[in-house]
Amino acid sequence: MKGVLDLLRQDYRAIYRNDPTARGAQGLLYPCYHAILLHRLLAHPLYGLGFQFLGRLVSQIARFLTGLEIHPGARIGGGFFVDHGMGVVIGETAEVGENCVMFHNVTLGGTGHHQGKRHPTLGDNVFIGTAATLLGPITVGSNVRVGANSVIIMHDVPDNVTVVGAPARIVKLDGREVNIPLKRTATPLDPGEGLRAGGPTATDPGASGERGFTLLEVMVAVVLLSLALVSLLHANNQSLLLKGNAQNVTQATLLAREKLSEIQMDPSSLEESQSGDFGPRFPYWHWEVKSEETDVPFDFAGFEASSSTPTGSAAGRATAPGAQQDENPTAQMVTLTIFWPDGNKESSLVLTDFFAKLVTQTPAAPAGAAGSKLESPATSGQGTPAPATAKPPAGTPKQ
Repeated sequence: MKGVLDLLRQDYRAIYRNDPTARGAQGLLYPCYHAILLHRLLAHPLYGLGFQFLGRLVSQIARFLTGLEIHPGARIGGGFFVDHGMGVVIGETAEVGENCVMFHNVTLGGTGHHQGKRHPTLGDNVFIGTAATLLGPITVGSNVRVGANSVIIMHDVPDNVTVVGAPARIVKLDGREVNIPLKRTATPLDPGEGLRAGGPTATDPGASGERGFTLLEVMVAVVLLSLALVSLLHANNQSLLLKGNAQNVTQATLLAREKLSEIQMDPSSLEESQSGDFGPRFPYWHWEVKSEETDVPFDFAGFEASSSTPTGSAAGRATAPGAQQDENPTAQMVTLTIFWPDGNKESSLVLTDFFAKLVTQTPAAPAGAAGSKLESPATSGQGTPAPATAKPPAGTPKQ
């Protein structure tokens, strides 16, 4: 008899055997593997030990997480694979052989007219297409392919065939195309004794092996449900916090841009450190500005003004012809921080901008005015600039 770990290894290998898109460790992400993992490790063993409530609780958790509803009483062989997985239902007395493949919305259910064995039994290497429905204590042989949307109710399926349709018919037998109806199962429908058709039976629940849940089951169930509730509340709270913080960051960015626009109108009026609030618009928000002189964060080298640019009107970047430029132009670095309350802490958004100052320049001496010199405070004492070359009047012929 194979152990649980051997069965899980078969299930894992079945993912790569049946799905060409699975690569690397992606098999660990498949919902069918999560569902069969919980079924083999917890739900089925608990159900077999008599803890039916706990087994069913685990199966319902697996259904919530994966979309596959596998009753804890179902027996499933190794190599089980469900592609996509959503909407699959496998009943309590269902038996699935090895290396069986199903697609989404497959149902291995009961008719509601039987007790005891009520669900299908599948052989090995059975392939069941999307939305196929198999109902009742029927037997499906090995190496069988059931087409999508097929319906099989109380009819057995032999080995090595392909069946399609509603009701399903055999269309392939040992590789040959045929058209053969299925044979009705040996277990008849009995409307007089069904759980739904006949209503509650008079049989004592204790005589049929059923029993109520124990105190241990109740305690474990309460603990698990409490943990699940706490986890859901925590996840919801985190989602709300993240959403609120994203809205705050967006609003802080808009306010920061607005504040920087005000500063840009007159950056020279800034002190080294200033702070304030936003008034009634945002009563619990405040801002803080720090200003300091810094080297220009970009290079002026090679940037020359055209000859039409007036001397001293270079807007902080151009050099007039024949003028001397300060070697170390500076800028005003402004750091703006927006603060707002966020739960039990204070969050902030920091923006840094630069405002370039005008470059101090020394105009060139006019032609013919030898010895005359104009100096600015920033360039005084740096020596006499080279005289500018006189430009001949317009229309003078070249020599």
